[in-house]
Amino acid sequence: MRKRQVFDLPVVKLAVTEHQAEVKCCPRCGRVNRAEFPAEVTQPTQYGPRVRAQMVYFTTYHFIPFERTREIMAELYQQPMAEDTIASAASEVATRVAPVNEQLRVYLAETETPVHFDETGVRVEGKLAWLHSASTAQVTLYTIHPKRGSEAMDAMGILPTRTGWSIHDAWAPYFIYPQANTRSVMRTTCVNWSLSWSGITRIGQRT
Repeated sequence: MRKRQVFDLPVVKLAVTEHQAEVKCCPRCGRVNRAEFPAEVTQPTQYGPRVRAQMVYFTTYHFIPFERTREIMAELYQQPMAEDTIASAASEVATRVAPVNEQLRVYLAETETPVHFDETGVRVEGKLAWLHSASTAQVTLYTIHPKRGSEAMDAMGILPTRTGWSIHDAWAPYFIYPQANTRSVMRTTCVNWSLSWSGITRIGQRT
């Protein structure tokens, strides 16, 4: 017997589930009774959690702009979507994960595991802002702030109280936090290692 297998996707389209809530009037007292819709069904028409999650997955995890995400959803499911719908889904997810982000913030401030810090410029509504990151091998927390320096680092809420290894690129504002100051040399050592062996020797002597 000979076999050949073809892996492919089934035809995918949105499924519409209609919920009906009956309204009855008591023939004796005339009181009107209205059935309740499921708690998560709040609008006459709305997108369900799976398709909303996919919108956010494209925009947030893969950094695809809202306009292109709208085009992708329309091409995949033949369903036009407004950019405001995608923004609303992203905002909802941000609210839901806020407690988790706060737990990550506390963990990154208190863990004895080395935490890596960095920042890079991004555009928010056409203006320059700064994406700040704090990460270990298992956890990463991102925050966006109008400023790059200590004001943003204070707002992130990790470095001001952190006493463990804090690895960074030796940019001056990082040294404002003395409890992590002596530990920031690790990144400097790594940078100089790529330049010359003598750089490591000099750093070793200073520390």
